[in-house]
Amino acid sequence: MKDWRSAKADAQHYLALKPDEHWCALGYWVAGPYPEDLNAHFPPEASPEPGKPVPTEKTVEPSPNFLNWQHVPLNPAGFVNFGEPFGGAVHISGYALLKIYSPKQQKVAILLSADDQVRLWLNDKQIYEDLTQHAAIPDTDAFATTLVPGWNTLLARVVNVIGTHALYLRLSDAPADLARTHGSK
Repeated sequence: MKDWRSAKADAQHYLALKPDEHWCALGYWVAGPYPEDLNAHFPPEASPEPGKPVPTEKTVEPSPNFLNWQHVPLNPAGFVNFGEPFGGAVHISGYALLKIYSPKQQKVAILLSADDQVRLWLNDKQIYEDLTQHAAIPDTDAFATTLVPGWNTLLARVVNVIGTHALYLRLSDAPADLARTHGSK
């Protein structure tokens, strides 16, 4: 988590063994909970690094409280259940971080849905936002983006107003998924 140079070599070796795969994703890390207000900004947005603790909120030195990123394994649907690590709390938000190694610049479709609201950044640039409240259903939304060569950081902030707190987020370069993104930026 702290030695991305060694991780790059491992990712390159993995991709050499799996020629049908075009990138390597390491799994999700989750941090939170934070307040639900999407207009407020919290430390994971400024420092999305899974090897470093993040303050619970903007705090004044000398005694901030810190959270550790919690690892969540990848699954084929890209499902992240925030309810478990955050005790099913409501009126909160949490961050999900995904590190992706791409051997080259490549266009991908991001397929996602969140329960309830979501904001998404790729390499520190906001690329998506959905402020509606709805259930998370796999692959509901699709938009195109471009991975750069090397490590890419995908960060999602998911707000839970009430009920389930979940995210489905996965990348695809399948022609049908890329076609769904027509008109995306």
